[in-house]
Amino acid sequence: MNLEKDKSQENFENISGDKIVDKTVIGVSVNILILGFTSLFTDLSSEMLIIVFPLYLLSLGISTVILGLIEGIGEATANIVKGFSGWLSDKIGRRKPIILAGYALSNVTKPLIGVTRNWEPILLLKFSDRFGKGIRTSPRDSLISHWRPKKTGRAFGVHRAMDTTGAILAPFLVFLLLFLSLSYSDIIILSIFPGIIAIIVLLFVKDVKLPKKTIETNKITKDFVKLLFILGIMEFAAVNVAFLIIRAGDFFPGNPIIQFIKGFAANFGLGSLMPSFTLIPLIYGLLNIIYAISAIYSGRLSDKIGRKKVIIWGLITLLTVCIGLSLPIKASEMSILLITLFFGLYGLYKGLVDPVSRAFVADFAGKEKRGSAYGLYYLIIGLTCIPETYLFGYIYEYFSASSAFIYASSILIISIILFSIYAPKLPNTKIKSKNAKIN
Repeated sequence: MNLEKDKSQENFENISGDKIVDKTVIGVSVNILILGFTSLFTDLSSEMLIIVFPLYLLSLGISTVILGLIEGIGEATANIVKGFSGWLSDKIGRRKPIILAGYALSNVTKPLIGVTRNWEPILLLKFSDRFGKGIRTSPRDSLISHWRPKKTGRAFGVHRAMDTTGAILAPFLVFLLLFLSLSYSDIIILSIFPGIIAIIVLLFVKDVKLPKKTIETNKITKDFVKLLFILGIMEFAAVNVAFLIIRAGDFFPGNPIIQFIKGFAANFGLGSLMPSFTLIPLIYGLLNIIYAISAIYSGRLSDKIGRKKVIIWGLITLLTVCIGLSLPIKASEMSILLITLFFGLYGLYKGLVDPVSRAFVADFAGKEKRGSAYGLYYLIIGLTCIPETYLFGYIYEYFSASSAFIYASSILIISIILFSIYAPKLPNTKIKSKNAKIN
């Protein structure tokens, strides 16, 4: 084991050309942990926005169609820009400057949404926030895979778990702020503080220098193109969490549990000011707790039994959620339990599919081409985001919530069938396990 570690240290150089000692903690590179803490604070900031963003827009009288358009353009921007940033980081042979610029742009612009009342400038700010996410993600993923090239599933799982830890803290903070009668706008503005901490932490990560001559050596394989196509279809079947938050609102109005919380808060002079959606951050927090736990174990599991099986189970989990949310509901104590279950299952879906999909991409890309490989992956995802969220929002607005989730369920069934049949098998050299069968 120590021999393997010493050998891996010889493969890394910092931006000055000096050898880097790859120190590990709990079996993971210190640099991955630093990136993890950066993501933790950034996600704390981002999730404060994500939780209240759809509710904030609805409070401004903005329709779900416009919400879908904003979310679609935002996610498309993030993913399409990832394609360029991956290529750029391979071209210049450096990751950190691009990663730092992306985190800085996002964490400075998104709090400004809280002082905006019209959807057009909100779209522009969302675009800027997602642009920042886009330029940092491919180089960051590439840097993670370089620091732990032989255990990509575990490395991505640990990083994703730390990222999601921030997302776990955010809902409870938002719940507290709502309980204290802060507005959606106030919460969005306050998200600037954890964002600043994230930028400071990132300054301590070490970069990796790649010789320019190695950047041109590896080509994208046919299996990799096939994988990208199937992952793109899977993304079209995904449901944006903003619509889950809005759908959760159907489970709460007039609910006796909400009335109890308002009555309790009234003892402190707060009850009349609390919104009916106060409990949504808490069940969103459960979503992220399950996401964090499942992300670690799904990465390790996929290293042993194969990426394909884990992703299929994730898609089946999302299908269960969509079928459940398509059913008619009446607000009651039981409706609280049901929506909590659906949010929990959605978190399990994300934990199974998100880190494993990215590890799948790493398996089919040469090490010096991983920046570009992730760029192509996110480009394909981005091209599906606008039609995906806009169409879902249109069906939600002009037909019904049930119709929108039935539509998503039908696309998911098609995705599961296609992925089961056509997903390529991993090269046998990528994952080694004495007792594991590669799928």
